[in-house]
Amino acid sequence: MEKVVDVFAIKMDELDIDEEAKDILIAAGFNTVGDIIANHKNDIYALFANRKNYEYKYLLYFRKLTRILHCQFNVGFYEEFKDLGIDDRLLFIRLETMNLSESIVKILNHRLGIYILGDLLNTNYEEIAKARNMGNVKIRELLNCVHKLGLILKNEPIDINKIREGVKSKGQVLLEDIFDNSKLYMLLYRNNIYTLDDLQNYGFKVFTIKRLGKALQEELRKKLAELNIDLSLVTDINDFQVDDDTVNEEVILRQRQENDLIKARLLKKKELLDKYKILIEEKNKLLAEEKRLDDLINSILINLNDEESTRRK
Repeated sequence: MEKVVDVFAIKMDELDIDEEAKDILIAAGFNTVGDIIANHKNDIYALFANRKNYEYKYLLYFRKLTRILHCQFNVGFYEEFKDLGIDDRLLFIRLETMNLSESIVKILNHRLGIYILGDLLNTNYEEIAKARNMGNVKIRELLNCVHKLGLILKNEPIDINKIREGVKSKGQVLLEDIFDNSKLYMLLYRNNIYTLDDLQNYGFKVFTIKRLGKALQEELRKKLAELNIDLSLVTDINDFQVDDDTVNEEVILRQRQENDLIKARLLKKKELLDKYKILIEEKNKLLAEEKRLDDLINSILINLNDEESTRRK
């Protein structure tokens, strides 16, 4: 009969981690895997992060420990980040290295137990915004820092007016210019549907949007018929069957957040591309000016040589 392994009783010495990491854990009273599981992940991380003469190697210790616990013992230290959909190397970026003010880092560390980017992205926006001393100025700084990485916070509110301005600046037609009912188009805006292209890309799922009642559904159908737009709609939303085991509000929210991440990355790449184009134009102008000056210098030198030759004759 195969021997059943008691995961909780496995000692630190049996784990395939660095000897220094074992010493740190044992010195703090973590002698078995059970001791680690019984403590909050942030407490374990702080054990490595708060060491004197902090070095990146301690972060690697923590990272390796979390992976071993997840892969070998199915302990969810690392698994909780899997739905963020980003490179795991980004997850363990320390907040103090993210160009954030020291006051913000302290609030996140001490009040919310957030030490790394993965924890930050895995924490609800409202919880962060409500933290003591985390005012609007600090929130804006934090959001700007996260957005520069092409990321967004969990359940971060969408700035509808800012997006509307962006759509208008591209010459696209907003739904408010097509639909008369403000309740309808604002509801669509809150679901990241701002143009007819967005609506067509969203497809028949638009009729599953929460708070889109029968009256608004009917109004939307009529307007789509007038515009000769076919979303392959079902005749009645009640005929649309949803498998509760596979599709629920959490799944929809996760998909929406994933789409928001993609949009943020695309926006960042577009900004970088625009900056690159400006730099290329500037480079070409500088090269043209350099050539003009070189030609002028060559012309002057030729004239001087000709004058010298003439004098010698």
